[in-house]
Amino acid sequence: MSSVQSILTNLQNNTAAVQFQQGQKNVAAGNTELDSNAFLNLMLIQLRNQDPTNPMDSSAFLQQQAAFTQIQKLDTLTTAVQQGNQLANASSLVGKNVLITDGQGNNSTIRVDSVVLDDRNQLALRSGGSIYTTNQILEIYGGTPSTP
Repeated sequence: MSSVQSILTNLQNNTAAVQFQQGQKNVAAGNTELDSNAFLNLMLIQLRNQDPTNPMDSSAFLQQQAAFTQIQKLDTLTTAVQQGNQLANASSLVGKNVLITDGQGNNSTIRVDSVVLDDRNQLALRSGGSIYTTNQILEIYGGTPSTP
């Protein structure tokens, strides 16, 4: 019985260590949520530290795998919906005048011709032959802009 308790204690310690390490990485990256890699690491630690005389119930393991797959699919769906929303929001700017900045205090008004993907695969605005990121927008005008 003490060997089982030892294994459980080891599992808890390893789980805490993985959570701490993943938490350190997430905080450093500005993300405070556990991701799919953390979930997989925890599942592997569970498998490595299970009692060989009483292995994990296969139905519980299948439930964990199903939950992981469902989380992955939801993440994919969430990303697609967010990208669609961003595209819809950016496309509503086509034909409008926008006050933009170059980040150095120089502002100018442009008319948005189209929405494109820039070299970093981010949504950007095209006016004439120039491309502007959405982060450069200071103000959006519905028709003719007032004097900024």
